[in-house]
Amino acid sequence: MTDLIANVVVRDEESPLQTAVDDHEGVELEIQSSAADGRTVAPCARVDGPPSAIDAVDASLAAEPTVESHRRLDDDDDGGEGSDRRFYRVEWTDRSVLNRLVEHDGSVLSATLDASGWEVRLLFPFHADLSAAYATWETDRWTVYVKRITPSEEERMAAHDLSDEQRRAMKRAVEMGYYQVPRRVTLAELAADLDISHQALSERLRRASRNLITETFHGLDDQRGPPEAAKPAFDE
Repeated sequence: MTDLIANVVVRDEESPLQTAVDDHEGVELEIQSSAADGRTVAPCARVDGPPSAIDAVDASLAAEPTVESHRRLDDDDDGGEGSDRRFYRVEWTDRSVLNRLVEHDGSVLSATLDASGWEVRLLFPFHADLSAAYATWETDRWTVYVKRITPSEEERMAAHDLSDEQRRAMKRAVEMGYYQVPRRVTLAELAADLDISHQALSERLRRASRNLITETFHGLDDQRGPPEAAKPAFDE
C-alpha cells in the first residue's frame, strides 16, 4: 500500500507555546502553508483568538526552544466576533514537533495547535516510511495519539473501482455542496459546471454511489471476525 495519510495529535508537555494555548481559552494556531522535504516545514502560521490570548502566543514564540525565529506579519480583523487574527513567519528547528513528525519522507498536509495539542495531517509515500517515523515519535516530552490512518484520496477512489469520470463527478459534487443538507447546488448546475448533460451526470453519480456502497459493505463483511484477529496499525 502506498500514499498513506495519518492524522495524529501530539502534545509537547514542556513547550511554552503549548502552555500559552492551554492557558488562554479560544486561541488556535494554524499552519497556513506547509511542505516538507523530510527536514523542513514551510513557515507561515495564523493565530486566531482573543487579543490577550494572541499576545500570550506572541510572547511564547520568543520563548519556544523549537522556534528558530519568528516575525509578525500583517494583522487581520476578520477573526470573528470577539477575536483577532495575526499572521507570523515562523522558522522551526529540526527538534520541533512538526519537523520531527515528517522525518522518513513525510509531508505535512495541515497542522493546527490548540488545547488538545498539535493536530497534524501527514502524508507518507509508503507504509514502511510511516512505521519508521512512528518509531521516533514517542519521547519523554511528547504524548502521541494516532487518530486515523487511511490511504490517500486517489488510492481510496481507485480501490472502489471508480472510473476517472466518476471520481471527478463525485469530487466536484462534494466541493460544490451537492451532498450537503440542504443542497448548495442543483444537479443541473453541477452538470453545467462539469460540461455534461443532466442525464449523464445523474447516471454517473448513481453508478459511482453503487460502487462505493457495494465496496463499503463488502469490506465490512471481510473485516468480521474475532477481535483478537485484528493487527496493530503498524504491523507489516
